[in-house]
Amino acid sequence: MTRHDGQALIESIGILMLLALLMTLLQDVIHPTNVAQQQRIDESRKLIWRTRPDPQLLQSDDYAFAERAQSVLAPITQLTKLTLSNDNLRQLEADEKYVAMARITDAWQPQQAADLTQRVEFLTPVTKLNDLGMPQLQRLLGWLHFTEEFAPEQLRWGYVNADATPAEVACASSQGCR
Repeated sequence: MTRHDGQALIESIGILMLLALLMTLLQDVIHPTNVAQQQRIDESRKLIWRTRPDPQLLQSDDYAFAERAQSVLAPITQLTKLTLSNDNLRQLEADEKYVAMARITDAWQPQQAADLTQRVEFLTPVTKLNDLGMPQLQRLLGWLHFTEEFAPEQLRWGYVNADATPAEVACASSQGCR
């Protein structure tokens, strides 16, 4: 027997012990830390993606697009009474329960049922014709038998039908639509 006969066995035992140590470290330290971090991320996402903002979230319009959009929307707001908020940057500060996150929400979505028609009417350029007396002119034109389609009941300037749905939605909900 030579001196080197047990070297492979000792090296194999050393490598197995090193692998066992790494597996124990992975199981006892790294995996629980990873699970805890993923739970923090999930809790943060749940909080920041809520429809209604939580008091823990900071809301601001302190980013470049909001500042530029406000300068573009200022004349529209003055002319039409249309208000589109840019206060839509939600920020969550990091602590032991949450990780830091930021989200830009859609602040222009309707907040109440009236917004569904009013906002679109404000963006329709011919809506102002109703304020300028166009319905009275239409009534005068509508008296003539060959201009009945100009009557205010027939031709509505800036009218928005809030009950309209795309044909695909109606067809998907009914059985015989093709």
